[in-house]
Amino acid sequence: MSRATLTSSAYAVLGLLARRPSAGYELGTRAVASIDNFWPLTRTHIYGELAKLEALGYVVGVEVAQENLPDKRVYSVTPQGERALDAWLADPDPGVPRPRQPMLVKLFFGERIAPERAAALLTQYRAQALARRDQLAAAAAADAAAVAADPDSPRRFGRATALFGLRRVEADLAWIDEVSAELGLPTLEGHVTADEPDRTSGSMPSPHDAEVQRGAQQDSPRITQMEEATMETRRQT
Repeated sequence: MSRATLTSSAYAVLGLLARRPSAGYELGTRAVASIDNFWPLTRTHIYGELAKLEALGYVVGVEVAQENLPDKRVYSVTPQGERALDAWLADPDPGVPRPRQPMLVKLFFGERIAPERAAALLTQYRAQALARRDQLAAAAAADAAAVAADPDSPRRFGRATALFGLRRVEADLAWIDEVSAELGLPTLEGHVTADEPDRTSGSMPSPHDAEVQRGAQQDSPRITQMEEATMETRRQT
């Protein structure tokens, strides 16, 4: 099969499984804790990719019995899947990002709303950006500490992705200040500047910490295992 038959989402699933075999539901939890900032995947999407990858022979699923819970299907990467993943990673083509930003659609037609409403839109976007900045700063700091302890840790690459997101958010905050002044928008009560100190950088875990913690725990709530069993049944029919 040609590598062109796989999407970036499929390769993301392969990459996660190459690090550790997982059931579909567990894989969704790991994705949220690691790559969600730059490549979000729903569990429905993950199950769809798993079905395609298994049909291609890139992953194999094994039924694992669980006490007092439905069986779960644990997936692992095959040698063929590892070769496909490594070939894709070795390709220097970064792909074409196609971000979709609803805030910019609203701002583009800003002549139809009062300046106060446009200011409110940017104020809300600023609050979201500040929250993302704090989360990414915490992740980058935690990864830096791990790399300081082990310079060869794969978390150095996780830090690189966290820094990418952090610098983009910082650019967003600078852009908000620039266009707010250029458009002559009023300053609303409760406005927070981009220079506000990061209050949470010492308290929020890195996405990689979260993945390790969650991976070490079994998905204990019965409802999650029942949901996985239902999704597996649908996938196989």
